[in-house]
Amino acid sequence: MYKGFLQKIDKLYNDDRKKLWTGTILYEDWWQTNIQKPLNLEELHSLEDEIGNMPNHFKEFLLTSNGCYLFDILRVAGKQNGYRGMTIEEQIHQPISFRNISPYSRNTKHLDGLFVFADSMLTGTFFALTKKVRYFN
Repeated sequence: MYKGFLQKIDKLYNDDRKKLWTGTILYEDWWQTNIQKPLNLEELHSLEDEIGNMPNHFKEFLLTSNGCYLFDILRVAGKQNGYRGMTIEEQIHQPISFRNISPYSRNTKHLDGLFVFADSMLTGTFFALTKKVRYFN
């Protein structure tokens, strides 16, 4: 599911891209879109130990891309790898940490039952999934 989406982004930008040593792919002149290297299972489990349970759909996404920054608008969180040995460019283009998404940096009482995974600095919006599967009729 997610691989097809990432292939469409790749096709959209054609050759206007740059791959960093960390595996992050930067797109367009000003690097307004970037896709992170996928997590492996060990990294996924480490992230889950750090932030708690994640919805299965989001785990699947992280195994395809460890977060991303889309069209200078949407930041999807992922696991940061620290900064040791990275250039400034590689540090800047790491995925945003879950702790740095706007709702987590404020009051979290209203987040019960939600898994916040992305935000938009442009619109002040955050994006969330429910932690439990709910069926509505």
